[in-house]
Amino acid sequence: MLDGDGDGMDDNWEIQYFGTTNVGMGTNANGLTHLQEYIAGLNPDSNSVFRIDSSCLQGTNMAFSWMSVSDRFYTVLSTTNLLSPWITNLYLLPGDNTEKAYTNTDSSLMKFFRITVGQ
Repeated sequence: MLDGDGDGMDDNWEIQYFGTTNVGMGTNANGLTHLQEYIAGLNPDSNSVFRIDSSCLQGTNMAFSWMSVSDRFYTVLSTTNLLSPWITNLYLLPGDNTEKAYTNTDSSLMKFFRITVGQ
């Protein structure tokens, strides 16, 4: 990755979407900064968001999927209480522009899930 201005965003991505590498940390209509959009692999010219594409119960197990982006890593976390710490269920799953999926096989407790995206 070439990042001549040290803002954490690939210069080629900045030029592709903004025509310059001097884009700053502004936000779009979706409320994300340009850096957050870059990390998530989103198109800053639109209201694109990172989202769960499907979720369902498979027996008593919760399953969900999302589209991945190359050169990104995904971590699935869960908690039984939003005031409690998050526990890592799946760590550094590499993205490759295909759909990724996770199935929670511990159905003993109700859980909240989140996915983080990193480089």
